[in-house]
Amino acid sequence: MNSTIATISSQLQLTHQAFGNSPSVSHILTPKMVTWQHGDEDTMILNVDGSALANLGKVGYGGLISKHDGNFQLGFFESVGIFNILHAEIQALWIGIKLCWEAGYKKLMCYSDSLHVVQLVSTDTPRFHHYANILKLIGNYLAKDLTVTIYHILREGNSCADVLAKLGLMVHNILSRSMNLPLIYHLF
Repeated sequence: MNSTIATISSQLQLTHQAFGNSPSVSHILTPKMVTWQHGDEDTMILNVDGSALANLGKVGYGGLISKHDGNFQLGFFESVGIFNILHAEIQALWIGIKLCWEAGYKKLMCYSDSLHVVQLVSTDTPRFHHYANILKLIGNYLAKDLTVTIYHILREGNSCADVLAKLGLMVHNILSRSMNLPLIYHLF
């Protein structure tokens, strides 16, 4: 891996020398660790993701809820029909927060690899936005007696939710829930 980084670094330096404006290559290629953040003992972790076969194709979503120490509590996935990926990502967050509320969890750290969704939920959405209704449903949960923090996570750190979202592509419009992680593994 170090030789690959050195090769890329060398090629990047040559490119910047040829076209000017040469920034520090070490700054650009600084490796970043993808780590899982956890809260205190009363915090539940919600990871969500959407999956699409194509833009305006079949989409699904999935997610998992775990305790602050990483112990799996619940996995979920569903197909939502023919939409775009943004719809699946928003739907995943809404259903995930809803399931946490129904289970009585009051403090959540939510992770989505869709920066767009994190930004939409973190700002005032125009009422004529295409997904204003689902975003309003999320806002309704955020207004309840619930502490929710929503973070953007790199795709590499959200791989478990990605697997469940891909399962969502395979089912037929049924919200599937499992408290049994080995059962989810056997679906493959």
